[in-house]
Amino acid sequence: MPVSKRTLVIGATPRMDSYGFKATQILQEHNHEVIPYGVKKGTIGTLEIQNQWPEKESFDTITLYINPKLQEQYNQKIIDLNPKRNIFIPELKTKN
Repeated sequence: MPVSKRTLVIGATPRMDSYGFKATQILQEHNHEVIPYGVKKGTIGTLEIQNQWPEKESFDTITLYINPKLQEQYNQKIIDLNPKRNIFIPELKTKN
């Protein structure tokens, strides 16, 4: 079994049609330790969506499923967590 890569999913939501939801599910299916983080309360599978920023935790990967305007407020927070890699989803369209 491959080594688990601890991953923070920013933009997790209980909406089943969202990319944050789908990414969290796929990571779980591949035995990654995943921490879903978002502003909406809820669960994805057996995981509770975290609503408080994980300031002093360690992550292999951070992935974002939020629009570019919201990403700006997370830039320094992500740098401070010092992950091995970041995955930015380039163009998530927001509903007008």
